[in-house]
Amino acid sequence: MIKKAVFGDAADIARLAQKMWSDSTLEDLVKDFENAVEQKQSAVFVLTEDNRAVGFAQCQLRNDYVEGTTGSPVGYLEEIYVEPDYRHRGFAKELLKKCEEWAKEKG
Repeated sequence: MIKKAVFGDAADIARLAQKMWSDSTLEDLVKDFENAVEQKQSAVFVLTEDNRAVGFAQCQLRNDYVEGTTGSPVGYLEEIYVEPDYRHRGFAKELLKKCEEWAKEKG
């Protein structure tokens, strides 16, 4: 199941993100994701399987220059992660689709 993350999901997402950014503290990542889910220009989607978070994607609207674009704002995929045991099942594609839909809704 994929849902738009809320404030209470930040710790689960941070634990996943720390696997990509091992130099970051869990505490700092939790704060980053708490902030991200509260922003109107940002969205985080969390993938749950077996009642636990196993993936996420963060996207946002960027108003600065994004290579290959001519307009602004631009929907931008900031990061995406799926646990190794859940890869090759199309989950990353589904997460990306959620980000695309969100960006389209934002114009």
